Amino acid sequence: MTFEVKQTSEGWAGVWERPKTFQSDGEKFFDVSGPVVSHETLEVKIEGDTCELTFNEGGSPFVLHVLDADRAELRHPAFQSEPAILERTTGQIALGPWDPNATYRRIFARPNNPEMAAIFEADQAARRFKAGQNVDWAALAIADRERRHRVQQLLDSGELRSGQDFHYAAFVFQHGDQATDYLKAHALAVIAVARGESQAVWIAAATLDRYLQNIGQPQIYGTQFSKRGDSWTQEPYQRDVLSDALRRASRVPDLAGQQKQLENYEQRGIR
Repeated sequence: MTFEVKQTSEGWAGVWERPKTFQSDGEKFFDVSGPVVSHETLEVKIEGDTCELTFNEGGSPFVLHVLDADRAELRHPAFQSEPAILERTTGQIALGPWDPNATYRRIFARPNNPEMAAIFEADQAARRFKAGQNVDWAALAIADRERRHRVQQLLDSGELRSGQDFHYAAFVFQHGDQATDYLKAHALAVIAVARGESQAVWIAAATLDRYLQNIGQPQIYGTQFSKRGDSWTQEPYQRDVLSDALRRASRVPDLAGQQKQLENYEQRGIR
């Protein structure tokens, strides 16, 4: 697609050129076929570095936000994902031809957030207990709560973008104290996997198990072990919901491996 915005003697005007037919889920485009069609704007509003282009009567406008001299972000309600990055072009751009059987994927710029990485490291460091160390659980709970609050701020402001960001955020919320914390951690892990962080499939499984047990339902993967009295248990655990093949695909040990984990906890006297 191309978008042209220019100032004329009558004011600002815009043109949107695109393939006549296409489908998109915001991440990729498919069923793309020509010819190229052009749509002129019905209205253009410019305020500072932001431009709204309305092409259809009663339709929602495209919103372009200038990032620098050569790039702008494009948002539209039809694309329920991250904004597209538009690059300035010079001269006439020839669109197409397209292969209607091909899938065209967007290229995303998703840099890792260094603050999220630092929060994750602090979360993990706080849990590297040494033998014989007395843990101040009350202080840890307060620190965990502060970390979750800051991660929520980063999420709300759109500052977490990469698969790694969401993977780390899932760990922070997994260390929450409410069922909604674990459910949110699961949602974050799902996004991490969708954005290429394949190893986040384990935390997606673990957070779902933790959520289920927290609301009084049995876990289904078998990631949760707890001490009751003098022995360890995974209960409540509904083992027949998933196959061992699905567990392994989620980077979770199969039932035989989990039994060995349980025996190891008992033998080591892990508390």
